[in-house]
Amino acid sequence: MKEFIDQTLLMPTRNQHDYEDFFEQVLKYHFFAVCVPPFYVERSKQLLNDSPVQTCTVIGFPNGYNETETKIFETEQALKKDCDEIDMVANLYDLKSANWSNIENEITQIKKVCDNKVLKVIVESSLLEDNEIVEISKVIMNSGADYIKTSTGFHGPGAKLEHIALMKETLKNSNVKIKASGGIRDLEAAKKFIAAGCSRIGTSSGVNIMNEYLGNNDNETTARSDY
Repeated sequence: MKEFIDQTLLMPTRNQHDYEDFFEQVLKYHFFAVCVPPFYVERSKQLLNDSPVQTCTVIGFPNGYNETETKIFETEQALKKDCDEIDMVANLYDLKSANWSNIENEITQIKKVCDNKVLKVIVESSLLEDNEIVEISKVIMNSGADYIKTSTGFHGPGAKLEHIALMKETLKNSNVKIKASGGIRDLEAAKKFIAAGCSRIGTSSGVNIMNEYLGNNDNETTARSDY
């Protein structure tokens, strides 16, 4: 189960103690990746040291409203600090305005900067209509990005199984993978999204999920958002 989880700490009210506790938990369970704010990428790499856990950060978070040049700069800065994966937010205005060429151009440019590093594109699927989910899935498929990701966890209810089904069907002839995030807080939910075709689960409740998975009774409360 741990190989599916991107353990996440993005809630703006968390402090130094929360971050230290978070990384103790990460090193205990060895999740696939941590997802932290850009300012914490360098420290994350130091704390993880020789651990196989990947460091991921967010770009244009949480609305995607930054100009493309700004997102490119953010990405370059993260990669200079040896960040392993980039989760960029597609511009919500462009998503709701059907400006598909704008979005594709932006993703393509950022993927060029990422090169062989993993790029995930957050589309806030719970705010989209079904036809918009299909279209943005096509855009991501054409752009060269590695993943479509459902949500930031800061808007709407988050990941929905019916939206995963739409993405999976649209992407069936591509190499694009799916990351479900937003509202996935227990083992049962995580298993459902994995069974539906998700390769990665973004959650701030990874510790609780792993305790359930391992049959532990001491469910630890990790720093949680709606992620």
